[in-house]
Formats: sequence, C-alpha cells, structure tokens
Amino acid sequence: MPDHSSLFLDTLKMGFDIVLKESSIPEPEEKLLADYARYYDFLMQWSKVYNLTRDLDVKNAAEKLFIDSYMITSVLTDKDSIQQLVDIGSGAGFPSLVLLLKFKSWQGFLFEKVHKKTAFLQFVSAQLNCSAHIFNRVFNFKDEQPIASGNCVLWTSRATFSPKDWLEYSIQASKAQDQIIIESIIPLRDYDATKCQISKTCQYQLPFSRAPRTVSKFMRL
Repeated sequence: MPDHSSLFLDTLKMGFDIVLKESSIPEPEEKLLADYARYYDFLMQWSKVYNLTRDLDVKNAAEKLFIDSYMITSVLTDKDSIQQLVDIGSGAGFPSLVLLLKFKSWQGFLFEKVHKKTAFLQFVSAQLNCSAHIFNRVFNFKDEQPIASGNCVLWTSRATFSPKDWLEYSIQASKAQDQIIIESIIPLRDYDATKCQISKTCQYQLPFSRAPRTVSKFMRL
C-alpha cells in the first residue's frame, strides 16, 4: 500500500473514532476501511490527470468525502429494506460508492454527465467489486423511465442541488415508500408534508474541522 494510502487509512480510523464515539453506529470493519483506502489511492492517481475533486488533502478527503458519506448510515435501519440506490450527479462517487462498498447487496444506478468522472466511477466500481450501473448523462426528473424496480430505493445527491430543490426533484422521480437522503448544515424544515415525511435525522460534527452536519431521511408518501 503506498505511503499516502497508509496515512489516509490511519487518518480515516482516527476520524471515525472521533465522530462515532457518541454514536450507536458501529465502526466500519477493517475490510471496508481497506477498500476506502484503495478508493482514496485511485482518487489520488486519477487526479494527477483529471480534476475529480478539490478535497484531496488527507484530512479533508477523510472527513468530507468518506466519513460524511458514511454518516448516511446513521439514518438507515433494517426496516428500510433498501435494495437499490439512485445517485444523481455522482461526481467522483460520494456518497454513492462509499455506500455501495458497505452494502454489497445493493444495486446502484449512478448518473454523471462528465465523461472523465464516469470513467473513474466505472474503474473504481470494477476494481472494488461494486454492483453499479453508471450512466454518462443527465437524469431527466420529469420524463425518466423507471430504472430501479426494488420495493425500496434510496435516492441520494451531493452538491448538485440545494437541499430543498433536491427534495422536490427526487419526489418527482421516486415512488411511495422510497427513501430520500438530504445532507445539509441544519435540518430542512420547509417541505411539502403531503408528499413526504422525515423518518430519521442525525446531527453531528465532522471530526477535524468540527463543521456541523445534518443528514435526514425522508420517506416518499
């Protein structure tokens, strides 16, 4: 394992120790942490040629990309029975691939319009054995044909829309009982309660910057 991967792995473990110490969420297993370290190594290698993300510094990548994505698990329960994930504007794979690496039984549908990022997503998912279908195009919220047929689909998107816009767009494309993830600084309060409801929220601080974060799970009605 390259030196920067070893440093990243140690930093990632430290970050998880900090953010999860007052949480009921179990720490990631060693195999999963090793997969995240390999993922970071791929990100570093590809970023020598392509601009995939600004957060390449070890601490920034650990907390903003991996730990922040992993914290979505704090609002998931076994009762959700999630089978599939749809991620819009997947970028370099956060949070989608972080979640698909943890939940190997899930099937992912990732939409990214930038070709170089799509190529990276395909490479990482193949190398780390993720079940991901990757589309190099924009997702059409109004006219998109159903792509995920599971009883419960998890919808995610990061940095592509404001939290309020993402909730409104995902409501258009999702079906009843689907779960929608909203990541924000403070909880989203302004939403149409006739179309969705908050089923669980977790507030926490990133381990190194101490930036406040909120992840909420909305159920589509």
